[in-house]
Amino acid sequence: IFTRLSDDRYLSVNVSKSMELSITTSDAFGTKESGYLSRGTEDQLYLAMRLAVAELITNEGEKLPIFADDSLSQYDDGRTKKAFSFLKEYAKDKQIIMFTCHSFIKSAAEGLDIKTLDM
Repeated sequence: IFTRLSDDRYLSVNVSKSMELSITTSDAFGTKESGYLSRGTEDQLYLAMRLAVAELITNEGEKLPIFADDSLSQYDDGRTKKAFSFLKEYAKDKQIIMFTCHSFIKSAAEGLDIKTLDM
C-alpha cells in the first residue's frame, strides 16, 4: 500500500518488535528510519499502515467501513491527488469515510468524482 501511495519511491516497510518503523527506498539510500521522512511522506506511511492493519483484522469477505480523520492534512497537492486516486480504486469493495476541515482536501476529492458532503 505504501509503495502505491508513494509512486514506487518506497519498496517496503519494516515494523520492529518495539513498533519502530523503517522503510526501504527505491534509490541508493536503502533502508532508513521513518523519522527521516518528510511529514507528508510520514503521513502516507501512517495511512498505509492503518489500511494494512484494517485488512489484517478483517475476516475474509467481511466489508467493514474504514473511518479516517484528517488523514491527508499534511499532504501537498500531488500527494493528495495520488492518495484519492489510490483510495478511489481501493474502496471499490470497501467503504471509506473520511473527515476533514480542509477545503483543499474536499476540492481534490470532488475533482476525482468522489462523493463529498458538508456537515
